[in-house]
Amino acid sequence: MGIAKLLVPMVFVYSPAMLIVIDTHFTWAAFISTTVSCAIGVFMISTSVAGYFLAPMPNVARAAIALAGVLLVAPGTTSDIYAAILAAPVLAQQIFAARREKALKTENVEA
Repeated sequence: MGIAKLLVPMVFVYSPAMLIVIDTHFTWAAFISTTVSCAIGVFMISTSVAGYFLAPMPNVARAAIALAGVLLVAPGTTSDIYAAILAAPVLAQQIFAARREKALKTENVEA
């Protein structure tokens, strides 16, 4: 969780909408967009540190999801798109791994 604490000040510097006090920079759309992307980014970083989302993560997936999380915390549409490109294969891998684990558990219970 240490890296997330380091990223919080960066969000306030790069996205003044998060401060809510500067009328020229604050819009609800910017505030909500930044808040949601930051929350998802911190979640991604947390899953990387834990090494588990829906199933255990291989090291390559952990690195990719960590980088995607950092990109999501950095405000901006371009970085969000790059984060989605990095996170999509990891999410697919996690879904397939979770289904495989569930199928194996079902086979073991039936046997």
